[in-house]
Amino acid sequence: MSLAKVVFACIVLALVAGKTEGGTACLEWCVAKETATPETLEESFDFFCTHGVDCTPVHAGGPCHQPSNRRAELSWVFNEHYQHTKVAGGRCDYGGGPGGSSMLTNVDPSYGSCKFTCKAA
Repeated sequence: MSLAKVVFACIVLALVAGKTEGGTACLEWCVAKETATPETLEESFDFFCTHGVDCTPVHAGGPCHQPSNRRAELSWVFNEHYQHTKVAGGRCDYGGGPGGSSMLTNVDPSYGSCKFTCKAA
């Protein structure tokens, strides 16, 4: 088998092994920026958890609860909201201040039993 065929086969396997929904690879997650202030993180967390996002996974006993890492918890919350609104034009553009407090990433932020939703666009 030629090198080109081997490389092609590896690329296809990598795509098939990636997260998919409806046969389309999921390519983006919305997370909290490292530069977001603690105040902005707390305000955003309170807002989203009282306006439609089921924050049970980030509360005590949940798979995404990290009391010493509010940024990780808010990343899950931001992403949950973004994944459910992007089909209707929702954007990963949350929080106050210059540049906001959220950003898109193409690296799955899931860890351990904390799984971040990803819906293909």
